[in-house]
Amino acid sequence: MLAIGLKGGTALAKSPVSELAIPALATLGLGVTIPLVAFFALRRFGKLETSTAAAMAAFYGSVSAVTFTAAMTFMERGNYRVEGFLPALLALLEIPGIVVALLLAARFSSGLDVRTALREVLTGRSIMLLFAIVAPLLFGPIGVAVGTLAGLGIGGAAVLGAMAASASYSAAPAAVKVALPNVDIAVPLTAALAITFPFNLIVGIPLDTEIAQFLG
Repeated sequence: MLAIGLKGGTALAKSPVSELAIPALATLGLGVTIPLVAFFALRRFGKLETSTAAAMAAFYGSVSAVTFTAAMTFMERGNYRVEGFLPALLALLEIPGIVVALLLAARFSSGLDVRTALREVLTGRSIMLLFAIVAPLLFGPIGVAVGTLAGLGIGGAAVLGAMAASASYSAAPAAVKVALPNVDIAVPLTAALAITFPFNLIVGIPLDTEIAQFLG
């Protein structure tokens, strides 16, 4: 990650603002849209309590730096060109999703009931674990399409797709634990780390690359 950051910083310094502006705006759009979709889908179809749905939205609205690194390595080995400013897009995607999810929790929760929250977490395990696979299959292609429309090449669009498909298991847990202390983060953390992460490594990144090739 240090090497990627150094290379990304150098490339970012050399990149004209006009080249970075549209991809940056597109990435911020993903950072807002993904947690919104996740939150309302889990509330509507998963019947989850507000805080639990917001916690999941925070995890999946943010990004996994390790998945980003894996995607960059995959592109390098496949000889796909990747825009040098992609690490900057990683930084842009990390925080907005968490902020949006917590704002949703504040907006739609009129008071947190511990028993209700815990009951929803326990009974909602199946839908959350299912969402751990549905999320990368949904958000990955969306990220690829957004990257392609924003002018990224095949490699860059595929990496953005992998970023959109990933879930945070570093920044998000800390934020959720502080802002939503009544939510048991074990389930979303397990979904993000034990299911979504390996799924993206095995299926998601290659699939996003194929979609980027098709769209490109």
